[in-house]
Amino acid sequence: MKTAPSLAALSLLCLITACAGPAPAPASPASTPTPSAPTSTLTASPTSPTPSAASSASASPSATPPATVAPSPAGTTRSPSPERPTAAGLVLGADLPGKADEGLGTAKPRTVDFGNHPTTILRGITWKSWGGDTATGTAEAMWLAPGKPTAEATWEKATVTASRPGTCGGKRAYTRLTWRFPGKSGEQPIPFNACTGEGIY
Repeated sequence: MKTAPSLAALSLLCLITACAGPAPAPASPASTPTPSAPTSTLTASPTSPTPSAASSASASPSATPPATVAPSPAGTTRSPSPERPTAAGLVLGADLPGKADEGLGTAKPRTVDFGNHPTTILRGITWKSWGGDTATGTAEAMWLAPGKPTAEATWEKATVTASRPGTCGGKRAYTRLTWRFPGKSGEQPIPFNACTGEGIY
C-alpha cells in the first residue's frame, strides 16, 4: 500500500520548481536577409578627342562667303531718286524762239540779253560758281534810277544769281536768273524765267 507524500516533501518539490523558473522558449530561427537588387554599374564611355584649333582652322574654308542681300518685301517698290542736274552740260535757260536773245541755252555765258529791253541785258559776267543748286557771279547791268526815263539808264556793277535747276528746252538748265545792284536805293530788277524770257512778278 502506497503512502501519501509527506508535507515536507511537497514543500521541497514546490521550492525546487519555483527556483528553476519557467522553461525558456525555443529560439526562433535566424531571419535570412533578403538579397537587395543588384546595383547597376555605369561604365564611363570613352571621351572622343576634341579636334585641336589647328585642325579646325585647316578644316574651315579660307574664303568668307559673300553676304546675301535680303529681297524687298513683296508688294513694295523703291521710289527712284529725283534726277538732279549736274555741272556737266548744265546751261542757263533756253534759246527764246522769235527773240534776239543772247547767252541763253549756253553754259557760263559772258553776256545775257533777253532781247526785249535794254534793262534786261547783262554784260561782262564773271561766274564764281557753276553747277550747284545756284550759280553766282558779277556783271554790269543797266540801272534805272527811280523816276528817270530809260534813256538815262547807266551801266552799274551787279551781282548775278542763276537758280532753280530743272529742264529747259530738253536740256538741264538753271530756270531763273536774278540780278541786284548793291548799294542802290529804289526798286531792284525783277527775277526772270530763263526758259521763257518772262519777268516773274
